[in-house]
Amino acid sequence: MKIRIGNKGAFNIWITVLASIFIVAVTYIIFNQALYADYGIFMTVNNSFNGTTLNITSAENTMSLIKTVWDYWPLIAIFGFLVWGFARSQRREYDTYYG
Repeated sequence: MKIRIGNKGAFNIWITVLASIFIVAVTYIIFNQALYADYGIFMTVNNSFNGTTLNITSAENTMSLIKTVWDYWPLIAIFGFLVWGFARSQRREYDTYYG
């Protein structure tokens, strides 16, 4: 029996999915510390909004939207990776090539 090195499609797909999920998790953890720390980006911008007398409801709404997107993008990315991995691993692999 001859073993082909390039014929491990589903295994490679799930390794790619796991690596991508790991990269998303590490990226989120690292950048989350910078954004939500005591003097992080969100706290600095929020404090600058509170120090002014201008009508800043649109800016506060924008910051609230950015915080919400930042909090939930890893879940959307991980769900997308899992759906992609499942759909891609169900693809039929042919034993012979055409041509």
